[in-house]
Amino acid sequence: MKKIKTVVFSLIITACALSCANGKGGLDYRRNIVPVKGVLLQIEHLTGKPYDLVCKDDLLIYYDYYDGELLSMYDLKKNRFVGRFVAVGNGPDEAVPPLAVVSWPQKDRLYTYQRNTATLSVFGVPDFRIRNSIRFASSTPWNPLKLAKTRDFYIGETVYDEGRFGVYNSEGKLLQTGGTYPFGGKDLDPMPAFILYQGATCANPENNRFAVGGTFCDHIAFYEAGEDGITLLKEYASSDVRATYPGQLVVDKECVISYTGACGTASYCYMLYSGKTCAANGERSEGGNCIIVFDWEGNYVKTLEADREIRTFCVDEAAQMIYAAALGDDGEYGIIKFKL
Repeated sequence: MKKIKTVVFSLIITACALSCANGKGGLDYRRNIVPVKGVLLQIEHLTGKPYDLVCKDDLLIYYDYYDGELLSMYDLKKNRFVGRFVAVGNGPDEAVPPLAVVSWPQKDRLYTYQRNTATLSVFGVPDFRIRNSIRFASSTPWNPLKLAKTRDFYIGETVYDEGRFGVYNSEGKLLQTGGTYPFGGKDLDPMPAFILYQGATCANPENNRFAVGGTFCDHIAFYEAGEDGITLLKEYASSDVRATYPGQLVVDKECVISYTGACGTASYCYMLYSGKTCAANGERSEGGNCIIVFDWEGNYVKTLEADREIRTFCVDEAAQMIYAAALGDDGEYGIIKFKL
């Protein structure tokens, strides 16, 4: 009996070694913890919960819909609120909510994505005049829900006939779809597969690598897009989703919320991670206080553990700063800065 146990144990060790060698296995995100402490920016004109943020040199631009204006701008160097811009509408220099800010480091351009119309608008900064608009096509009736930009392509995440994301050219034409849903997701129909395995996407602006992390399971995968196809670089996963989709999403209270936000730079992939069960997270699927840092080979680098919950964030590596919509000491959301 002892001999059989030894053989079985050896087989398990071998299987684990092969899994880790291929980059597939659970990620120990707590083996290199770096605590970071937040400091509140005193922005008097902030309303509600600010959504996407992006840095343009000394300017912080964030989606904070108020009084018919969609975007707000704050001067980080002068510590002052500049104003609100981009009115709601279909006219010149206008946009329709909900709006997402697409991370892209071009200093005098702001990329925003209108999910309802699958339209990406490129605004000039700081005048907020539209320079270009792109309409994204899909192989299905569903528009890309999330969008990230690599050097040569746009990566859209939504319900596709095959694959979990689409690769688009600079004109919004769908070139190819790729990526597989982990665990049992590959056997599901496209709609429930996307609903259950939806996640956070970010990209490297200087090459064509990108990452997709799941919200309801701890699967994260790194890819490289090219004219000849999509290459999987590395992936991690240890547990499947604990949720169902009988016409609507039903999340088990013990389901662990994983990747809920992302930001990509030329150096690193930053993934906002919860690690709490749905019950412990107030049955919400957003936010977390850990930002897991990967290089673009998919290797784990470190975990930034914030002293408060973060809703969404952006990274300014030149200033060595993270700016986040996060809970302030008063329990209300504000914009908090963290030193990298």
